[in-house]
Amino acid sequence: RETAPILKSFHEWMRKTVGNVLPKSDLGEALRYALNQWEALNRFTSCGLLDADNNEAERAHRGIAIGRKNWSFVGSERGGKSAAIHFSFIASCKMNRIEPFAYLVDVLERLPATPQEKLGDLLPHRWKPRPKP
Repeated sequence: RETAPILKSFHEWMRKTVGNVLPKSDLGEALRYALNQWEALNRFTSCGLLDADNNEAERAHRGIAIGRKNWSFVGSERGGKSAAIHFSFIASCKMNRIEPFAYLVDVLERLPATPQEKLGDLLPHRWKPRPKP
């Protein structure tokens, strides 16, 4: 409610200004980029599910960025693929507020008896732990 009018005013300013700056200057390139991406940059104003920033996504990737040098020598291409799978698995669990070990144990126990058409129910975003006896 408060952001949309400010963004509209900013958009008008950018449209007026872009023709008055050198296209290859930092400002010219920034203005062109923002104008070309304007619809995507404003999506959060029309969808209440979206945040104005991507801080949560940035925080989710922080551990990978910090450890990047440590993981540059994972031993082999196969080791790198395995590490990527594990990082993706942990990130999916965190996003869905699931304790990874409990999820993995439960899914591996259920997997042999789960029909193929029900496998989607075991994905992290759909998974429901079995009730305790």
